[in-house]
Amino acid sequence: MVHVQLRKNMQQDSLTIEGALKLDTRLHNEADALLDQIGLGTILHSEGYLPVGSYTMRTMAWRDLDFERTEENPDWQLHWNLGNRFARLNSIWELKCTNVYHQTHSRDYGLYWGLQIFNPQNGAKWNIDIWTARKAEFQQGCPDRERWAMLLTDEKRGNIVSIKESVCNLPEYRSTIQSVHIYQAVLDENIRGLNEFIEWHRNRFQQK
Repeated sequence: MVHVQLRKNMQQDSLTIEGALKLDTRLHNEADALLDQIGLGTILHSEGYLPVGSYTMRTMAWRDLDFERTEENPDWQLHWNLGNRFARLNSIWELKCTNVYHQTHSRDYGLYWGLQIFNPQNGAKWNIDIWTARKAEFQQGCPDRERWAMLLTDEKRGNIVSIKESVCNLPEYRSTIQSVHIYQAVLDENIRGLNEFIEWHRNRFQQK
């Protein structure tokens, strides 16, 4: 079961609040420098994409960025052509383009680019998720995002980062454990630390 596996992976201490905030700052600064250096930030800004998620909430625990662009009539051809600009960036080694509107069993909506980038400064790999969709579709996908942003404090941000950093390499992460569960636990249920999160997740999602 997930909670048993989690306990087996708790031998390494979780980050303190201070350490978690420092991790977010380090990754945030690295992201800014990377986007500027390779030119991806300029492209995304010119195309109307805005950063969302852990970057704007200051809860970064790994090298992952999310960008969104709102369009009431998403255009697949324009989305596809954007790949030509991405492909000219030397640090990008993988591009994935998806029309999620055609995936009938998907819970998401929109046009998607997934980029994998090597940071030329330190060789670290970054994952960049880039979405175009309608405003209502973004709201449906994450209805609590704006409300959660208003609840953030440094202590809660630190708790979120610490828990994310502790569980991100587990095989259960992104399957039975999702990052939205961590935000929900800390911001709506006032959960603090990995131990409390494990118990909360077990009680909320695994007990019938």
